[in-house]
Amino acid sequence: MSLRDKLLNFLYTHRGFIKDPCRLPRHVEKKRQEVRHWAEEEILPVVEELDRRAKEEFPWEIVRKGAEIGLLTDLIPRTFGGGGRLLDFFRHGTLHGALIIEELSKVCPGVAVIFGAHMLGLLPILLSMDFKAGRRFLSRVTDAARSGKPELCAFAITEPAAGSDAEDTHGARRAKLLTYAKKKDGYYVLNGRKCFISNGSVASIITVFAATDKEKGIDSWTCFVVERGMKGFSVGRIEDKMGQRASPAAELIFEDVKVPSANRVGREGEGWKLNLLTLDTSRPPVGFIALGAAQHAVRKGLEYAEKEGLLRDRHVQHIFADMLMKIEAARTVVWRACSTFPPVSWLSATAKCFASDVAMDVCSRVVDFMGDEGVKVGNEVEKAFRDVKLTQIYEGTNQIQRLSFAEDYPGLNRKNKPFRVF
Repeated sequence: MSLRDKLLNFLYTHRGFIKDPCRLPRHVEKKRQEVRHWAEEEILPVVEELDRRAKEEFPWEIVRKGAEIGLLTDLIPRTFGGGGRLLDFFRHGTLHGALIIEELSKVCPGVAVIFGAHMLGLLPILLSMDFKAGRRFLSRVTDAARSGKPELCAFAITEPAAGSDAEDTHGARRAKLLTYAKKKDGYYVLNGRKCFISNGSVASIITVFAATDKEKGIDSWTCFVVERGMKGFSVGRIEDKMGQRASPAAELIFEDVKVPSANRVGREGEGWKLNLLTLDTSRPPVGFIALGAAQHAVRKGLEYAEKEGLLRDRHVQHIFADMLMKIEAARTVVWRACSTFPPVSWLSATAKCFASDVAMDVCSRVVDFMGDEGVKVGNEVEKAFRDVKLTQIYEGTNQIQRLSFAEDYPGLNRKNKPFRVF
């Protein structure tokens, strides 16, 4: 056989074998397989119960088991007792952690959000490069995880009168911010309230953003760590959500809460920049949450089609081909955004917006395809439909993502000098 024939034979025989857009380190792929097995074996059997009893009981047992395999600490650098490396964070961004979240989302996006919201609560401390805060709070998280009594984190920016507008530069300057921190000797007095805070009712460590000057508004925004048990801090209403019900979203109330100056993350007035950096970093993984649920919906749709003897029909094949092509395209964008660090605002917005829109479209199509079976309460496709809708709303609505894209994309915003992107 000639060299040409050997090369052609190789190309023909290997064209069906593809890999993910990037080669994963062996330990990451091993962890992903471990999480996939754990989710299918231990979370999938109780998913319906988690959804039904969400307001009655928080799944601490799942959190404890997740802590045992590093889901609460893998993002934390080894300097603070975690399983991650700071250099890997700069090299790979949130990709490795986001892939784990994707595996959880294929089974239950609500459980994925418990761990994802925890990571989000940690991000301001990590991204601030405030090593004093890191030693104090990140080490505390790792110690608690090892002890078998894990502590969760949460991220709090949304207020009753400042939702997605607090995640957009123009909107934030006009937003009615009601949470303020007044500096005293050695501490800050925090007053106000936050709402729709994922993990808010169960978190021990909450990164809260508050203005220190009513006249300056977001320009005085500062990040503080509020700890459960502080006098004046309480949990208000816990929302009864349509989807992702395993992860509670709560109202947080601050009434003359004395927050020590040592609990300030970064410098005073750095909160707005830190908030934008945090959101640009956290938005792409939301795309993986959405796509994880969409992949699960397609799998259930294919099982239904096979059961009904429909898979040989060309029209049915086209329906699923269209959905799967969109998922593959969206997943490539999300992968690229998650592995880009420092994050790029327009790319992060694209990943979150495009992936969640695709996932919503896919879940809707699967429900349509399955008809009566698809809309039954308790059906996994019906649940995926409800779960995915939230990914179009939190971390900034997709309308806000389009504004973020328009503000940042080279050539679209006149403030940016146009250059060749492609």
